[in-house]
Amino acid sequence: IELISERKMLEQELKQFDFVTKIYPSDANFLLIIVDDANKRYNQFLKAGIVIRDRSSLKGCKNTLRITIGTPEENINFINVCKSIDL
Repeated sequence: IELISERKMLEQELKQFDFVTKIYPSDANFLLIIVDDANKRYNQFLKAGIVIRDRSSLKGCKNTLRITIGTPEENINFINVCKSIDL
């Protein structure tokens, strides 16, 4: 149940960022999002110590990132990093 509530929270929070252009519906333990520049965003997260998956090399997945749903603390940290890179 925590996974579901955390996924919903992340989905709602991600909607506020300009670099996120689409969030795919998910029933899994991750969200797949389309961003303005997946390589740039991937590197920004990595530099901030957050590992996400750049799925852009997959057919039909240009500029997509896969974000695994973490603990509440990890998810808050992820959102705070999003706020710092939303430029």
